Amino acid sequence: MKDAEVFAAAIEHARLTGTAPPPEETTVVGGVIRREYRIAAGTLLISDTHDYDHLSILLSGAGVLKRGETIQRLTGPCMVEIKAGIEHALYAVTDCVWDCVWSLNLAPAEAE
Repeated sequence: MKDAEVFAAAIEHARLTGTAPPPEETTVVGGVIRREYRIAAGTLLISDTHDYDHLSILLSGAGVLKRGETIQRLTGPCMVEIKAGIEHALYAVTDCVWDCVWSLNLAPAEAE
């Protein structure tokens, strides 16, 4: 099975089983939203597609990121751009701290 097929199966399984999302903390300052996730090793963080570009920062840990059809191994600290309309998911190989950052002007409802 290819990496993309494994990711697709894992995402579908998580959606069907209602896997609980990891704890998150949201901070809004100066028109910028930062949402931080603390993801336990072995956890898959699923995200919907968004109508806006945003930055994701792996502050610590190691993970595998799927953006569209691209699969990339990451080791923190590092930063990646997530383009609008691209479905993405992060699998935590080790415990991870993963932040997403975007403009409040692009998605004000998500600040709540």
